[in-house]
Amino acid sequence: MLKEEWGRLDILVNNAGSGMRKPFLEITMEEFDYIYRIDLRSVFEVSQVMVPLMLENDGGSIINVASILGVLGSRGSSTYCAMKGGVVNLTRALAHELGPQIRVNCLCPSHIITPMMQWEIDRLQAAGKMDKLNKLFPMKRVGYPEDMDGSVVFFASDESRWLTGNIFMVDGGLSCYV
Repeated sequence: MLKEEWGRLDILVNNAGSGMRKPFLEITMEEFDYIYRIDLRSVFEVSQVMVPLMLENDGGSIINVASILGVLGSRGSSTYCAMKGGVVNLTRALAHELGPQIRVNCLCPSHIITPMMQWEIDRLQAAGKMDKLNKLFPMKRVGYPEDMDGSVVFFASDESRWLTGNIFMVDGGLSCYV
């Protein structure tokens, strides 16, 4: 259906995610599998379906969205960190395997206010701790979805034609402190 409707595929953005804050020893295998299916397996499966379409047209660009936690880790987020770390390393493996026809890069955002993150922002605001969070960032604020736009457009464009296998932090500078 995709090929008939659009004719070709040049850019794939894998941006699926679901999180959970829970101590490692309390996570059930059902919870682990749920996060796995959304955060890692979906990236693998969608890429596996879409790559042949990209190769029919001399390649393209895959942009995987992981998380800063896929690189740095965090207490109480072991499942999420493991899956996003899997996306980071899947990116590297695919860059090696699919180049030079397909470039594969990974964006690792930090606190971007999305529906998935809104509950935590609401909790911090209710506790009067939002200023404390904002001060952690050299940019002095959390991110918004539009803060991702430039990075996505750059990696989708020919301006990044010699970049593949990159893990690019989109984090307002938060990773400077770690």
